[in-house]
Amino acid sequence: MPDVLVIGQPETAVITLMVSKLLLSAVLLALAQGISCPAFACDYTLGTDKCATLANSGVFHLNGNGCESDFYCLAASMEHWALTFNATSSTTYYCQQRDIFPVYVRTESTFSYESCPSKAEGRTFKAGTGVVFCESNNDCLLQDDTITECVCTIRSDQQGVCMPDLSNENLFSGYWAACGDLGRIEDLVTYNYWMAFIASWLWMQSDLTCLQTFLEVESLQQTTTIFNSASLLPVGLLALLH
Repeated sequence: MPDVLVIGQPETAVITLMVSKLLLSAVLLALAQGISCPAFACDYTLGTDKCATLANSGVFHLNGNGCESDFYCLAASMEHWALTFNATSSTTYYCQQRDIFPVYVRTESTFSYESCPSKAEGRTFKAGTGVVFCESNNDCLLQDDTITECVCTIRSDQQGVCMPDLSNENLFSGYWAACGDLGRIEDLVTYNYWMAFIASWLWMQSDLTCLQTFLEVESLQQTTTIFNSASLLPVGLLALLH
C-alpha cells in the first residue's frame, strides 16, 4: 500500500485535538464579540519559495503555483501568520522544508485499531444541517443550547465559519459509520482518510481554488485517492475536494 501523509501524532493523529470541538487552537482566534477575518486570494505570479504574501490592498495572496520540490506550506501556520499580522511582521510567508513539519506515515505494522470517542447527542447546529457561516460565537448555537467557536478560515469574502462538534452527525456521519457498533476503526485506509478529513475540515470551507499548496490538503487528497480506490469513499465526499 502507498505511504500516506497524515498530520498529527502517530498514535492519536488529530482526533484527540478535535474530539470535543474540532479546534485547532494554534490558529483559531475566536472572539465572543465578533471576529474580523483577513481576505485571501490566489496569486499565480509568486515565486516558488513563497507560500503567501500581503499585498498593498491588504489582501493575503496565496501562491497558486505551489512551493518548490520538497518545500511545503502548512495552512494552519500560514493562517496564524495572517491572523496575527502586525507592523513588525514580515509581509512574506515562505515555504519551508518538509522535514520541519509534523508529518507521519502510518503503515500496517504500526496500526491495529483506533478507538472512537463517545458520540454526544444534540451537537448539530440550530441554524441548519450544513456548514454555518458566522460573525460571532453567538451564531454557532447547537441543538443542546451550547455554542462552538466562530473562526476564520482561508476565504476571499472574510466570512467566519462555525466549528462543528465531532458529534455533528450531519457533517461527520461517515466518520461515525466507520466507527461502527464496536466504536473503533480497524481499517488503516479508513482511519487515515478520516484523520486527514477531520484535520482539513476547516480549510475545505475555503472558496479558493489554490489550496493544493498546503500540506494538509495534499494529505487529504492522497488519502482520498487511496480511500476511493478501495471503494470506501461515501458518495459525494470526493466533490468536497474540488
